[in-house]
Amino acid sequence: MSAIVSPSTGPNLLDIANLMSAMTERCVVQLGHELFVGAPRFESHPPFMYSLTSQHGVGGKMPGQFAGVTGASDSFAMGVHTGTHMDSLSHVAFNECLCDGTNVMQPGVQSPRDGIRMLHSEAIKPIVARGLLLDFPGFAGKSRLTAEYGISPDDVSRCAEHEGISIRAGDVVLMRTGWDTLWPDPAAYTRMPMPGPTADTARLLAGLGIIATGSDTLAYEQAPGEQPLEVHAELISKAGIFILESLDLRELARRRAYEFVFVVLPLRISGATGSPVNPIALLAPERP
Repeated sequence: MSAIVSPSTGPNLLDIANLMSAMTERCVVQLGHELFVGAPRFESHPPFMYSLTSQHGVGGKMPGQFAGVTGASDSFAMGVHTGTHMDSLSHVAFNECLCDGTNVMQPGVQSPRDGIRMLHSEAIKPIVARGLLLDFPGFAGKSRLTAEYGISPDDVSRCAEHEGISIRAGDVVLMRTGWDTLWPDPAAYTRMPMPGPTADTARLLAGLGIIATGSDTLAYEQAPGEQPLEVHAELISKAGIFILESLDLRELARRRAYEFVFVVLPLRISGATGSPVNPIALLAPERP
């Protein structure tokens, strides 16, 4: 169901209310892994750090505080490319240029304090779009792809055909390798090599006009691959396509939910090369 919009009345609130009332908790699938101290990461990215800075029943109370009420608060710090995250379009340059033509070596473009300033486009933004899951282990009848596996354009075509879906312009394509099952074991999850799409597959996706893609591995692309970061360059630097990494795609695969509404809301961190995220897939309400 789509909202009806007119210049005078705006969104049809009745349609929206009916849609929301049909949604249940079972229709919302979280695609971000739970963060914990010691969560998997590449060594070049800062770890997830957490502290319960104020505990219930510890410390004084505010004057006039309501009787029986206690409070607690906490803090965390992490790298923007730690955990489930979204790469911004300033994350990777090719021949010193970002996808909007910004030369990263130009004075004032990047600095330790202000990050990277793209001159002609947004580096990162929210996405609400048609999402597709390509579950390669499910298609192959395996729990995981082999570590050295490179996902080819033919793999993409055959898996999509098997699932009864087609990739269209404006889509978000999520690729499952089975690496999401290794998240609780940081040593196994971060061990090289890792399966993922090849550069030819990146060019295929760019040619189809997708706006974002992601996978359940740390690297997204086949890693280390013949030319490390070539896939990132093809997607981010050349085509302006966002990449999401370390997704948890197990529940979508279990449900065989290959088509859904994909929603991701990155943090608005000025000048950042990415953002931690917890994307969601909205599934069609189940029929009684």
